[in-house]
Amino acid sequence: RAKKIITVSEFTKKDIISKYPKVSEKMVVTYEACDDTCQISKDSPHHILEKYGIIKQYILYVGNAYPHKNLERLIESFELISGKFPDLRLALVGKEDFFYARLKKMVIEKNIPNVQFLGFVSDADLDVLYRFAECYVFPSLYEGFGLPPLEAMAKGTPVVCSDHPCMQDILGSAAFYENAKNSESFAEAISKVLDDKVLKENLVAKGYEQIKKYSWDKMARETAEVYLN
Repeated sequence: RAKKIITVSEFTKKDIISKYPKVSEKMVVTYEACDDTCQISKDSPHHILEKYGIIKQYILYVGNAYPHKNLERLIESFELISGKFPDLRLALVGKEDFFYARLKKMVIEKNIPNVQFLGFVSDADLDVLYRFAECYVFPSLYEGFGLPPLEAMAKGTPVVCSDHPCMQDILGSAAFYENAKNSESFAEAISKVLDDKVLKENLVAKGYEQIKKYSWDKMARETAEVYLN
């Protein structure tokens, strides 16, 4: 009965239409956005990283650990590159719950080193974690939009991402994509970005350009137009 249906991406629009073809003319896309600035901690970056036990290089994931986020394979991918990068850490940021507890159990049982579960992190601390990560990893198998990779790009951090259609729609050519259903393939992608300084710099530059396409003001105007019209 809705007069209009607002979605946050072209992928989500197509996904809905595939299930409910009759609503196609009602669909309107208003993309989300990310803040390119956030609260900055008064503490030094060194102290913040030290607070979370991060004293060496790390790759970062931010978000929940629901099954579709595919973190088990991410951890497997990290284990595969740990021999090549023995000092590298995998930092997982997200509120502790059943799913994160299950991941912790997996890490302990398989004796996988250098995986750090940071739990909830404040916005000010998260700013530092994004900026100092070697890369941001996003292995999710399904997203309607996928905000954290854009947040990472806004902080100048290269992104290694699953090749899910939604993420390619949102991130364009600014991320390094790979099949995240295959742990070995995703491990190779992470390794390549870590090894290739020119590639990293290119991804960072493209990331800064990509985030300019999205703004909350633009989303607000487009949403208001739906109601006004």
